[in-house]
Amino acid sequence: MFLTVPRHEILAYEGVRIPYSAKFFYDLCAHRDQPNKSDLFLRKITTQVAFVGLAALSLIEAIVRLPLAFLSIAFSSNYKHWIEGVEKSVMTSLYSLSASVCNLFVDNLTQTIVDLECKLTFFSQNQLLFHACETGQYEAAKALVNEEGADPHKVQESTQVSPALIPHLVGHEDLQDLFKLNKYEQGYLELKRLAHWLSLDGTVELEGRMLELEGAQSHWFFESLAESFQRFRTWGGFSGLALSSSKADLLQEALIKAYATHDYDDIATRIRGRKLTFLSTGWQDHAISVAFHGSYMAIGNTGNSAIPTLQVFKIDSNKVTTSLIEEMFTHQHWDEATGQNYFYHSLPQKLSSSGQIEKDATCKAFSQIEPKHQKAPNCAFASKKATLRFAWAMLIESPPSKKTIERARLESKYYTNYTALQYLDEADLAKKYPHLQVFADIAHRKGRIKLDRVQSLCLKMGHISGLLRSFAP
Repeated sequence: MFLTVPRHEILAYEGVRIPYSAKFFYDLCAHRDQPNKSDLFLRKITTQVAFVGLAALSLIEAIVRLPLAFLSIAFSSNYKHWIEGVEKSVMTSLYSLSASVCNLFVDNLTQTIVDLECKLTFFSQNQLLFHACETGQYEAAKALVNEEGADPHKVQESTQVSPALIPHLVGHEDLQDLFKLNKYEQGYLELKRLAHWLSLDGTVELEGRMLELEGAQSHWFFESLAESFQRFRTWGGFSGLALSSSKADLLQEALIKAYATHDYDDIATRIRGRKLTFLSTGWQDHAISVAFHGSYMAIGNTGNSAIPTLQVFKIDSNKVTTSLIEEMFTHQHWDEATGQNYFYHSLPQKLSSSGQIEKDATCKAFSQIEPKHQKAPNCAFASKKATLRFAWAMLIESPPSKKTIERARLESKYYTNYTALQYLDEADLAKKYPHLQVFADIAHRKGRIKLDRVQSLCLKMGHISGLLRSFAP
């Protein structure tokens, strides 16, 4: 329910779905379980009083909501949300009472409530497992599988994803070894990754299921960027690139942390420290990528032809707070109009020194290397390639000259095109998926296009020696 759902999702729910008391319960548990131990006893005492009051408040809220829920059945199209709100009000009252009983006697109250939640039989154990994997609740996920009989391989039809896939898609590395992936899950990761790197769409059959190639957890693509960039650095000609080895270390670190770091405060601290930092966010059904470096913020958005694919803003990095990072993730669950207004107007204004959107000559210079708008529905990955160009240039030279910006475009494009060829070779489609001949033919045609581009980029960069390895589609 609450504590096995990502915090920014709770904050994103508006109106009737999540009661005010439920949000307060979530915040109260987080406040009580702060890592600072020096005032833990005082926090236990103050929250003890708050939990008792919250139990009464949430019960009153449930009583008030109940008649409104009945009326909504007859007059409202979102009556299910009203009913859900009543249910969560009642559960908040129950959890608040439980918290008031054990608050003084446990070290981690959140984990205690999560354990209680997992044992309540009127919740779907598989859905709880799904949420536990989303939020990195290792012990809860383990208990749900071993003690409560939850199935980690049960595929959620709406997303085509099983709980076992979630740790890989959202970057909870400690949970990845908890489940052994089956053939469908292995194929899901391989085909989705290949489809996004090669800009493929359509539907293929995988282990008796029809898998849509477009669409995937946006956060996940930082993993393949980090892994493939590490391999790219072993290329003999890498030393001839404008991106030095020490700057490549910084890019590698930023990609890894973008995939594996989930703490809002850690992310905000990196940005205030002027370190290269990537975020994956967006709005409903659309992903964008945001990158920070020094006193600049870049937004990559390749899915809307009315918006430039790469925009750079001048910011004061000291204004980035933990709550602002949380706010950025929250917008993933809001509508397109709200999301666009926030990321392209409200956010740059909040982060500027003057309170107005600021763009200097460096910001404007990046318009010369905007990537094209995506042709396939692969915004989850394409948006990251846009901010990768920004990061590459800023690492070579900060602030970068126009020559450096163009060089960064060539080098980063060389890396992404070549990596697409590598993934196509490694997929070995003819052997692993012989029934997907049409898909394999399309993938290899895309590969030939990528190969031509790599050869052209090689010449432009002065690497006439050619490719990292032979490629024969």
